Amino acid sequence: MINSFKVNLTATLLKQCLHNNCMIGSHFCEKTCNHYKGQDKPDANGDSIIFCEVLAPQQGSELMEKLSEGNKKMRMYIIGCIDASDRDLERLPETSGEKLQFLSDTFISEYGYNIKRYGLQGAICEYLKGLPSAINTAYMDNDILILARDWGWIEAGASEAREDRIIAKFFPQLANAIIKLWRDNKTIIKAVN
Repeated sequence: MINSFKVNLTATLLKQCLHNNCMIGSHFCEKTCNHYKGQDKPDANGDSIIFCEVLAPQQGSELMEKLSEGNKKMRMYIIGCIDASDRDLERLPETSGEKLQFLSDTFISEYGYNIKRYGLQGAICEYLKGLPSAINTAYMDNDILILARDWGWIEAGASEAREDRIIAKFFPQLANAIIKLWRDNKTIIKAVN
C-alpha cells in the first residue's frame, strides 16, 4: 500500500527536485515526486516554498532508515577517498577531522577562486569532476552506479533514464555531503582573496 505525504522544499532545494527524481535534503527519493505548479509561495523568511507530494511505502521509517544508512556510507566513502599520500607533508592526516581540513585547504588553494563564480557547492562539484589531487572519488559511470546501488539511491534493474539522472546528481550530492561534513566537523574553510 502507498501513502502520500507533503514535503516543503525551500528554493535552495528546488534545483534538486527535478524530473521525478526528488531528493529530500541530501537523499534521493526512489519514489515519484509530483510538483504542484504555481503553488510556490514565499514563507515567513521570503524563501519560495514548493509543495511536492512524495509517494512512499507505508513503512516510511524503513525508507528513511535506508536513506540514512546510505548517507552514512557516502560520508565514510568521502573520508576514505581523501588522500594526501602524494604530498610532501611533515605528517599525513590520519583522523577524519585532519583529512577534512586537508581537503578544505587543498580545495581552497587549488580551486577556491571559483567559489564566487559557482558558489561553494558548485565549485566543489566542479572540483570533484576535474579529478582533484586531494580526493580520489569514482568518476566512471559504472563505478558511480555501483556506489549508488550500495548507498540505496537506485535499485537493480532501474531504467537507463533513471541511471542517467543518478549519474548526473552524483557530484552535486558528494559536494553537498562534503559541505555537511565540514560543517559537522567544524572544519575551517579559509577565505579566498
